[in-house]
Amino acid sequence: MFLFIFSLLFFENKAYRAKDNKFNMSSMLDSKQRCQQILQFTEGYRIYYPLSIFTAQIFFSNYDKNSQILLDCFTKEIAIIVMTFIPRRPIFLDNDLKMNLSSYLSSNIQINFLFYKGIVFDLGSFEFFSQNKILVYATFFYSNFGFEYAHNKICSYSQNIIFPKVKYLSYSITTRYARHTCPMMFYKCDIIELDLSGLSDTIIKNNHLSFYQMSHDLDSRIEQVNLKVYQSILNRNILDANIFGRMEKLSIYGKLMSIDKNTFKNLSKIKFINFFIDNIDMFLFESFEWLDTINSNFNISEVGIYLENYDYPQADLCLFKNFPPNRKFLFDFYGINCSCTILWLYKIYYYQDGLEILNKTGKCDNLSWLNSTCKLDFVFCPQQLKNTKKYQLTIIDIFYLSEYLNFFSFIFFPFFSLIGLITNLINMIILLSLKFSSDQILVKFMLLNSMLNLVYCLIYFFHLANSCVGLNGIVCPYYSRWISVQLYEIYVVDFLGGMLKTLSNILNCP
Repeated sequence: MFLFIFSLLFFENKAYRAKDNKFNMSSMLDSKQRCQQILQFTEGYRIYYPLSIFTAQIFFSNYDKNSQILLDCFTKEIAIIVMTFIPRRPIFLDNDLKMNLSSYLSSNIQINFLFYKGIVFDLGSFEFFSQNKILVYATFFYSNFGFEYAHNKICSYSQNIIFPKVKYLSYSITTRYARHTCPMMFYKCDIIELDLSGLSDTIIKNNHLSFYQMSHDLDSRIEQVNLKVYQSILNRNILDANIFGRMEKLSIYGKLMSIDKNTFKNLSKIKFINFFIDNIDMFLFESFEWLDTINSNFNISEVGIYLENYDYPQADLCLFKNFPPNRKFLFDFYGINCSCTILWLYKIYYYQDGLEILNKTGKCDNLSWLNSTCKLDFVFCPQQLKNTKKYQLTIIDIFYLSEYLNFFSFIFFPFFSLIGLITNLINMIILLSLKFSSDQILVKFMLLNSMLNLVYCLIYFFHLANSCVGLNGIVCPYYSRWISVQLYEIYVVDFLGGMLKTLSNILNCP
């Protein structure tokens, strides 16, 4: 499961390794001795890109320090479009990783970071791309969000700009977030799109994000924010106005439990809110107070709300019974046949101006019929509406249920393995203490069976090293990703353990 998910995440890179495309790196490096040393950490693969020059993606891996990667060693004969950095063990992203590429510079570049424990407070690696007007697409996998722990805790004011000009900054589902994160990482940043994935509030993965409140104006510019959550509550601890005050578009994916009423209080530039959530019916049962905050904010002109995979059915009209009359919220939908639910939402928009919008846009071919048949007095709505709805498990719900099963197996594996070790050891001691003749073959089989079970339980006791319950979750140690641990799982647990279990079952036969 872990390897499957890792492959899915890793191949988000829009480019992939192919053996046929691998090329000799030494021909693309400066002939200096220090440049030839990086060959041990480097692999290059040619990719097809609309440039007249040789284009490639480069993988840097198994290095211990960022200073071992020398990007100024590449010649002008190559244009690096994708760079992926994978240290041997988790390290911090610091200024030892100098992004001063000497190769041909394309107009954009994708950079992937894996296994980084955070960034240093004075990081200036992205300044090179800003000076050369190169658009950066940066993604972090299996990394920590924010600064290293010491600076994250102190969070002193600094005028260092970490992300001066970034087209797309993404923290994947494998990111580990923290409460009271220092917001200085976004000081005077210029980010077109920020993607924060993996926010969750479960026992398996309690991955919260909040920011330390600072009195200094961060003067950050982030145009679009994508949040990918599971059972999370959206509040202004996440959408800090000092960071996201200029945000124009917010997209929320996953499973959202509720939105705090003060979340959008100081977000005066927001224009679009898109919900791509699985539990839209359950979400609509929650309070609409967060809409009142936007409705009372005169700095916000209009907010478009889009609910993916939701067609506003007739049966859900009662869900919007308490939706406030407003002049700011326009629900976007597709289709030519509207329901009474859509009629109600547009009817309460700015003294029925919404009906004129429906007439002008021609989205509802059945508008006249709706006006004559829809009863919008809500007298038919049941008192306990929430109890009348039935919800189905989504794919992500099933995934987390499987993670709960993994967690329980992680707890009980050592318990039953220990019991197996003790009971089989006792059996061996008792059998060895018996005085039996050489023709008592049954006793010998019993002794051999206990020995096999003893080794089998011992093998499964160390099987826990490969356990990973939730990516960066409650139990997912770094050593579970080691190659040696994976080899132990394949050859010892699966292969040898299976053989021992088969032999034990044969010996148990009458």
